[in-house]
Amino acid sequence: MRVPVVRNILEANDRIAAENREIFDRNHLFVINLMSGPGAGKTSLLEKTIERLKDKLRIGVIEGDIQCSFDAERIAAKGVQAVQINTDGACHLDGNMIREAM
Repeated sequence: MRVPVVRNILEANDRIAAENREIFDRNHLFVINLMSGPGAGKTSLLEKTIERLKDKLRIGVIEGDIQCSFDAERIAAKGVQAVQINTDGACHLDGNMIREAM
């Protein structure tokens, strides 16, 4: 027997994510979702990317973390706007969290 509870939750997030994509497109924003495990080098990659592109592009970062803001502070130190989302234990950012950060 199937219980479609998870499907309904995912459908709501998919709808919000699609709305976010429309906002990005309407405002001509190129958005990258960078994910990997802790300590894999995401923030270091962002720092190097910012160093090379910040004089050519307007860059902003939405940083997700379980409870601290160390990575967002590292990004802001590079001279770009950073917004911190603390997920309070969740391992990922969902569409609604991104919407709130925008």
